[in-house]
Amino acid sequence: MVKNSKSSSEKFDKIADKIVERYPDFSLKTLKLIREKIEEFGANVYQKSKRQNPANFKYLEEENSNTRKFSFMSIILNIVQAYELIKKLNEEKKEILFVGTINNDIANFIESEAKALFQPRVTTRWLGGTLTNFKTISKSIEKLVKLEELSKSSDFKKYTKKEQIAKIKEINKLNKFLGGIKEMKKIPAAIVIVDPYIEDNALNEAITKKIPNIIGISDIRQNPDKLTVNIPCNTKSKKTIWFILSILFDALKGEEKKNIIGKENFSYPKFISSLTK
Repeated sequence: MVKNSKSSSEKFDKIADKIVERYPDFSLKTLKLIREKIEEFGANVYQKSKRQNPANFKYLEEENSNTRKFSFMSIILNIVQAYELIKKLNEEKKEILFVGTINNDIANFIESEAKALFQPRVTTRWLGGTLTNFKTISKSIEKLVKLEELSKSSDFKKYTKKEQIAKIKEINKLNKFLGGIKEMKKIPAAIVIVDPYIEDNALNEAITKKIPNIIGISDIRQNPDKLTVNIPCNTKSKKTIWFILSILFDALKGEEKKNIIGKENFSYPKFISSLTK
């Protein structure tokens, strides 16, 4: 059946009213803004693939007789659910690990935001055993911390120039892969994964370690049953990923520092400004 725009709008208004009533952070204006940007960024367009997972079909609706897209409400409801989950965990002083390595711009955005919010992140490459062999990873982190402390101490001058350069190179190499989880002392309470179908090693390790809260920003290929919260969307769109992540990061921020929630206008980062999608 082809979607009727009037009935779709009425359905949106009805569900939006319930969201506003239950979750004070989401005003009707905010929800309408989210819907507007979902459409503008093509967030609800899914990339057709031979590997599409049938479990995702529940998120789709017919745009016309030949086109199906992720429904606005399936995206919005799961964004709200993920936001509220992250907000709750943050209030309980629990850590959320953010993972996004498939795109440099998005990785840099995650690095910047998560670091400012004192949350662990993996933005360069997921090292096998990051969660499942955390004891070994922790030893490498301890080595990194000791080397950094040494490089800042007066004892560092006792080494030859060549030795100093070698140690600095080792620090940079370790920081590249471990810098984002340097402060992570234990398995996090939650993990947010950008495109878990691609980041399958991170997802599988999270499942193995029984992390209770796994949030995925996913395309049509991902099995949603492996996630606590699945946000179905067009993962090829940088604007979409940036927008959704910005909302999730807002769950960790005070009212005055939020970027999307509660705002009518917001500014784009440089890497987004030049993009059409």
